[in-house]
Amino acid sequence: MARFEPFRLSDDDRTDIVKGVSCALLLERHGYLLDKPESTRNALKYRAGKGETIIVNHEGRGWWDTGSDEKGDVFSLIQRLTPGLKFRDACRELGQLVGIEPKGA
Repeated sequence: MARFEPFRLSDDDRTDIVKGVSCALLLERHGYLLDKPESTRNALKYRAGKGETIIVNHEGRGWWDTGSDEKGDVFSLIQRLTPGLKFRDACRELGQLVGIEPKGA
């Protein structure tokens, strides 16, 4: 009988995804628009509607929601933008954006 092995993203794959996938790209793919006049080089302000504002910082590697305490990296952002998305599937989707297939995903 086959034994269930829980999915674990390797440190190398995690690093490649975080370095290669910008939070800004994910927001734009989900309909958020860059508010250029309100953005700076270090903080890109994205809006999806009234009161829906997310700031991208740390050179595209981090984000935070101005209307809540939510913040994180590309992994937490894709799961926020796609409710119900499992971590394994998030890793697979993000990996495709940088040309890697996480082992076991």
